[in-house]
Amino acid sequence: MNILILSVSAGGGHNNAAQAIAEYAKKKDPSSRVLILDAYKEVSPFLDKIIIGSYLQSLKVWPKAFQYLYQASDTQGGSIKSMMNLLDQRIASRLLPTIRAFDADILVATHPFTAHVLSLLLEEEAIDSPCLTIMTDYGAHALWVHPHIDNYVVAHEAMIPELMERGRSRDSILPLGIPVKSSFLVQHPRELTLKKLHLNPKLPTVSLMGGSLALGNLRLMLRDLLEEPMPFNVLVFSANDLKFRKDAQEIAEHAQKPVAVLPYENSINAFLQATDLLITKPGGLTITEALICGVPMALFSAIPGQEEQNLNFLLRHNLGLDLGEGENCGRTIADLLAQPEKRAAMKARALSFARPQATQAIYQQMQRLVDEGSERGVQKKGGPERAHSLVAPSPFPLF
Repeated sequence: MNILILSVSAGGGHNNAAQAIAEYAKKKDPSSRVLILDAYKEVSPFLDKIIIGSYLQSLKVWPKAFQYLYQASDTQGGSIKSMMNLLDQRIASRLLPTIRAFDADILVATHPFTAHVLSLLLEEEAIDSPCLTIMTDYGAHALWVHPHIDNYVVAHEAMIPELMERGRSRDSILPLGIPVKSSFLVQHPRELTLKKLHLNPKLPTVSLMGGSLALGNLRLMLRDLLEEPMPFNVLVFSANDLKFRKDAQEIAEHAQKPVAVLPYENSINAFLQATDLLITKPGGLTITEALICGVPMALFSAIPGQEEQNLNFLLRHNLGLDLGEGENCGRTIADLLAQPEKRAAMKARALSFARPQATQAIYQQMQRLVDEGSERGVQKKGGPERAHSLVAPSPFPLF
């Protein structure tokens, strides 16, 4: 099976989902051709820097601006939506030769922008391979949902009504979960993991994580946790933020509690399996991994937009508690650690929402779509002339 996965490097979750599918496909059938295409970088590295750089900067410096854009793009029409449509039309036109050259049996989108690109190409009959979108968040924003896509893979059954309200048919929505790499499912002994980190296996363990960008009041929260008199281990994940990692290590040096400061790395599953309570931002991938490990969550500093939708999903289904911006979190965390029965109930509920076999289930659905297309005798169509109807006057002169 030839699989072309279209993603965008905005945050870690979209690419991780793409990599999980690619890894599983190659393991299942080593003869498969699998390509992950970073859409913006493929079209224009300069455009990628402008768009992704602006996105990341807005999250850090001006989250209210991002919230406005997110909300404005969740409605039909409007100047924001029109501008995004023009951009995606241009990207679709520029990606089409690469997509055709790869000759994919199936096309997969793990980002809302690339889902729209595939929808545009299908609408113009420029491609005729089956297309599947993997939604990597727990809310159905309009940017994810487009006509002509064969299947939408969502994190949980509770998301089905949202997509149906946006016009998708029930049979096109599959609650298979968000894919994770097979290595994440390997079990690790809690005691051994904590001993390797020089932490006390007899104490409960709290992990503090700020996502791939290390956003939020992490320093304040770490100090607050370490000032709490109740004894517990503290694991701190610094992502790629070297400045925060250095600050966290300096704070840990003066702590009366056992503390380990770590980068966010491939062995995150071992650390989550050793965690009794995870303090985190509500990113889609982090939520998915925590649910699989059955870890109760305390959420902070949700980014306006998709993380707010993720947070609302967790609160609505009693899967976590909201710490707001994280001020004075120590007492709240200590209170929960002192209630093992409540944490056990949260753990059981998390496991009931987990979809650890999502990657396998998605791959099997991809195979079904390919087989169904072959049985119908579907031929890939759309000559080079079809691309011209996608090309609108570009509002981006350097692209």
